[in-house]
Amino acid sequence: MLLICGASASGKTEIVKNLVQRYEYHKFITTTTRPKRDHEMDGVDYYFLDPTLFTHLKEEDAFIETTEYAGHFYGSRADTTHPHMVAILDPKGINAFHRVRPGQDFIVLITAEKETRKYRMLKRNDNLNVIWTRLDSDDVTFAKDQFDHIDLELTNDTGLLETVAHQVHVAYQTFLKE
Repeated sequence: MLLICGASASGKTEIVKNLVQRYEYHKFITTTTRPKRDHEMDGVDYYFLDPTLFTHLKEEDAFIETTEYAGHFYGSRADTTHPHMVAILDPKGINAFHRVRPGQDFIVLITAEKETRKYRMLKRNDNLNVIWTRLDSDDVTFAKDQFDHIDLELTNDTGLLETVAHQVHVAYQTFLKE
């Protein structure tokens, strides 16, 4: 599986969209216990489960990794992975995949200069307080020493998403052949 990680406004979401559109990757769908929002679809945005079933599956080791956020559980089911999938995960999720599935997944860290990320967040009208908080916390959260393993690190300061997506695709295809 292809695992993508990067700080806020590094371009990871747009790169994944490009991989899905141009190279026919499938977006990895995570599981959550939070209520479904009006615009969301089960099996498209998330797999929505009640907390009891989620807990049961967790006890059965059905998840590669789980986390709790805002009183709801989130997790990556092992039985929903396949090689032509791409997932966006935080460093803790990346490390969990690497520990549970060593050598099976290709881990990509997308970086961008702090000023570039700030500009992108301003451009998408993020709240100024949120921008400063994210920029500061991302310096720690996405530091290279937070990762157990990285296969490829790419800088996305130019915003040429097709180029970065192509580099990721080529590197991942090489990884699959090895």
